[in-house]
Amino acid sequence: MANNYNIMADYIVTKYIERISGDDITETFVDESPADRVMVGMLAENRVDESFSGGYVENNNTRFESVPSISISFIVKKNPEGVLRVIPRGLLFYAVEPDFEKTVEYIIQKYSEKDNIPYTGIDQLCECYPEEKFSLPLTYKKVRIEDEMGEGISIDLASIKDRKFHLEDEIALRLSSLADRITGEICITRCDRITFFDLTNKERFRIVTGTREERVNPRWGIDIYCTILEEGERYRFLLQMVNKTPVDSKADVGYLPKIFNAGITVSGNEAVEFQKIELDYFKNSYKRREPVYVVAENTSAYYNAATNSIITDNIPKYYQKRLKTKDTYNQYVTFDKLIEAPVGNLTYVYDEMRKDYRKCEQEFNATRFETPAAKERFREALEEYGREINRFKKGIDQIEYKDYVKKAFLYMNKTFQTKLKGEHRIISGWRLFQIVFIVSMICEMIRSEYKDDRTISEADIEVANLLYFPTGGGKTEAFLGACVFDMFFDRLRGKNDGITAILKYPLRLLAVQQLDRVLAVVMKANIVREASDDLCFSNPFQVGFFVGKNNTPNTISAFEPLSDRGRKDKPSDLIIESDQDTLNDYYRFIDTCPYCGEKHVNLRFNKDTWKLEHVCDNPECPITVLPLLIVDNEIYRYLPSLVVSTVDKMAMLGTTNDFRMLFGQVKKQCSVHGFSSGSKCSCSACSNKNALRPVSLLKDPIPTLFIQDEMHLVKESLGTFDSHYESFLNYYAKELAPVSQRKQIRFVGATATISMYKEHIRNLYHMTGRRFPCEYPSAKTGEDFYSYTDTNDVTRILLGYAPYGRSITDGMWESVYIMRLVVYKMISDLNASYTEICQAGFSGSVEDFEEMIYDYWIELVYNNRKQDAMELENAFQNQGNNYLEAKGVPKFVIEQMTSDVDFQTVRQTLFNIQANRHNFESTNLLLATSTISHGVDEDSFNLMYFFGMPNNNAEYIQAYSRTGRKYTGIVIDIIRLMRVRDRSYLKNFVIFHQNRDDLVESVPINRWAKNAIYSTLPGLLSGLLMQYYTVQTDSDNLYQAVKVKKLLMDGSISIPDVTEKLIHAYGCNDQEKMSIAYREIIEEEVENILSGIQNGNFTTSDFLSTAIAKFSKGKKSPMRSLRDTEEQILIEI
Repeated sequence: MANNYNIMADYIVTKYIERISGDDITETFVDESPADRVMVGMLAENRVDESFSGGYVENNNTRFESVPSISISFIVKKNPEGVLRVIPRGLLFYAVEPDFEKTVEYIIQKYSEKDNIPYTGIDQLCECYPEEKFSLPLTYKKVRIEDEMGEGISIDLASIKDRKFHLEDEIALRLSSLADRITGEICITRCDRITFFDLTNKERFRIVTGTREERVNPRWGIDIYCTILEEGERYRFLLQMVNKTPVDSKADVGYLPKIFNAGITVSGNEAVEFQKIELDYFKNSYKRREPVYVVAENTSAYYNAATNSIITDNIPKYYQKRLKTKDTYNQYVTFDKLIEAPVGNLTYVYDEMRKDYRKCEQEFNATRFETPAAKERFREALEEYGREINRFKKGIDQIEYKDYVKKAFLYMNKTFQTKLKGEHRIISGWRLFQIVFIVSMICEMIRSEYKDDRTISEADIEVANLLYFPTGGGKTEAFLGACVFDMFFDRLRGKNDGITAILKYPLRLLAVQQLDRVLAVVMKANIVREASDDLCFSNPFQVGFFVGKNNTPNTISAFEPLSDRGRKDKPSDLIIESDQDTLNDYYRFIDTCPYCGEKHVNLRFNKDTWKLEHVCDNPECPITVLPLLIVDNEIYRYLPSLVVSTVDKMAMLGTTNDFRMLFGQVKKQCSVHGFSSGSKCSCSACSNKNALRPVSLLKDPIPTLFIQDEMHLVKESLGTFDSHYESFLNYYAKELAPVSQRKQIRFVGATATISMYKEHIRNLYHMTGRRFPCEYPSAKTGEDFYSYTDTNDVTRILLGYAPYGRSITDGMWESVYIMRLVVYKMISDLNASYTEICQAGFSGSVEDFEEMIYDYWIELVYNNRKQDAMELENAFQNQGNNYLEAKGVPKFVIEQMTSDVDFQTVRQTLFNIQANRHNFESTNLLLATSTISHGVDEDSFNLMYFFGMPNNNAEYIQAYSRTGRKYTGIVIDIIRLMRVRDRSYLKNFVIFHQNRDDLVESVPINRWAKNAIYSTLPGLLSGLLMQYYTVQTDSDNLYQAVKVKKLLMDGSISIPDVTEKLIHAYGCNDQEKMSIAYREIIEEEVENILSGIQNGNFTTSDFLSTAIAKFSKGKKSPMRSLRDTEEQILIEI
């Protein structure tokens, strides 16, 4: 392995597997029960019934208590010289005469742990517990079944006669030899309750624990049922291993009838050729994949080429290698080189891309494809790669021939080159895919300035771009680079006011996690701007944080209370009267000043500008007020360059008159409080209301970029609702804004996990989808022009198993508990562990080793349900911590990270983890749900468990990607056998992880969902009236129904005109069947609602939203959040 963290993680995993599989159990040992020690592969008796056909069927009443049977299926080529050898595997245990020394040692250790007292002798326990009686721990011996099987049971391919047969007799013959050998050792004790005084001397112990005078002959029974199908020149084998040990009515028969860590090995001689099993799922793929030779049931299995064997594995393990960006071209994409000679260095990269394209072309011509579909897919990928390269060249041309573009490109590189004191990482340049993406986007980003330039006319194509790269690969910096380029380009061409880009996130936690990075980049851009002779007098760049009212205020009036943060006990304190500590608690989203790196940021309400400000109180920091706006009204008034938002916030276009200000639709400007959409100042506290200056049309004020991070999460009802709002915004920008300001919004999605992206984009944006990087046209996997898989570096080790013989909750907490013991032993027995790991190749010092162990102390458990997290917390607090305390191991200190926890608390939890790295008493166990899957980037998360598998593969991949971002991560999947999906993961464990990206399910989203329009139409109708007709009729606002009624009455608003515009806003057309139904619904609903308003009676206190709800189907109001999916029910009393 490449580095010490690889070796460390593998060492931990090895120790862990030894512990749960029973491999660490000595030949003779004292314990309560082996069933408590071995957690996997328990093949119990009485779990199957014999079928009429001669095989076995699972006993459904007991199938989940232990493994009912183990099955494998494989194919071999016919060869009369071939011989298979079948070897059943597993652990058997039997009781022997109690061992005095081992029993005393066991009891002293047990009570030392229990009482947290280092007892040295039994006499001490006699004094402490003179009356106590306890169960005698038995002395067991362990037998490996495979050691008794010799070379195994032979199946000669030349003499196969029966197609179905049992190996029971051959196995029994070998087990009988074992029984004859050990029958004299097996003992059944007469007494099962003893005192500490019985352990004071060997003779008394022997008398008390004397064994019964009976000879025990163990009757272990194992069968492997073989079914052989002849398929032309091949044989298909199905082997099913069952435990047929007779059930005895006696409680103690001297041996355990269960088989632990059961399995099968099938070895072939040199004449046996195991055949690849063709998987239909991949038959039309041109990618080279690892072959599959065996399919298992109730376990996993793999082929070992070195021994020509099929081997089952109850704890399958997969080493995921680290994907890295290619450093071949690093010298050409450093910030220095791109500032010094951008065209020359980028052209070199372009030339290399052309060479790579020709290499792919040669591979295409030389490849023999298995199916025509595979060939066609390769050809399409090759063509798309060619288009990707051409877009890059077009971008280079713009840098070479357009002065504004070149300067913006240089300023962007200077921005990312700038290092703030608060930054610890030194980055010298771009990752290759990042700079190619940014340059490829240039034509689209500059098109609104050069509308008549025919050389970039292809940018007029309506297409949404998807930035697709693995988690942690640098997608955020790629689209932030595009944003910064566009910010500088806007300033250079004279756009001094207005938003450049809106960055949308599907989750609030994700938005706040990314805010630090966005703000730091914008502050660096301001440093570059101030140093520029061209831009030093232009407006500073700012960031707007545009999220839900529960977390940030929509506006601040004199009587605005603190946000409720989703709590039932809503606060009554006013924002403007709150002290600094309270404001920090509620609204501080940035703890550390990006500029100086000190934790001196506090909240302050500025009554002069009426702004809630993040202020750096470090006297040595030149930055006083951070360029961050967190109140909706402030964002409308000051139009920051970048807006960080949540998806559901787009619903505001149907509820807020000022929403159009985000698109630069402003009317007046106050010298103190910024822009206004009406004739009065937008600040409610303004005393300068009449001294507003009119504002002429702003230059190209509509945001160029709409970036949707984690696009795969915009799905189901949220995705459908958002698709309607996205289409409205796009239509507004192209057709409803003032003619000189109209433009095409550039939609960009970003994700690490998505399938059928073209369908997703078609539904979400009603556009053609384009992926970057495109699917690489080569049979090689894990490599393209931009990146490669480092086969010498492991990013994470994934393993999975089903803990049998215990409830799933017990199996979960015990799994975490055992890992805690493994890691703590490395700390408490440091020198011995260090010596051992050095033998595995570890090259660091003992101090390095000790420091690295702390990176595996924090444990993270993913739960599918909040209820699971709550139940687990109770188990960890009680059983888990009781066991840890008994062993003198630091207890679990637990925090939950679910949707019920507000993100201020989440941020505090993450900060505490970072600040208390060496403190065993601080948070060390996180119980999380899908909240953890996106945006939670913490280097301490290197040990993760899944309490059952997530419901889709994308969620699983996103969640486990929280580990291994910097150091080698360990991911443990606890399989819940009641779920078919979980069992599928177990048996296909390695295959799935090898092909994980191709197995991501398509995202469920349908823009034409039958009834979705009834939820979105009220908001979009309201939005059309507020954002468009307000301007057309020169109104200040249309909040009141009476105003809309008046405009309908005098013909200023025409129902047919509204209907036609909404039909276009939804993207209705004659080609899509369901859109025709939408057209009919729009016509009917608009007529009903607006006719109702036109003919209704309203007062000035009746809101437009109320009137719309009154006349809409289902009495629906405009959505306040795109997550408003609950049906509204009218209750009459």
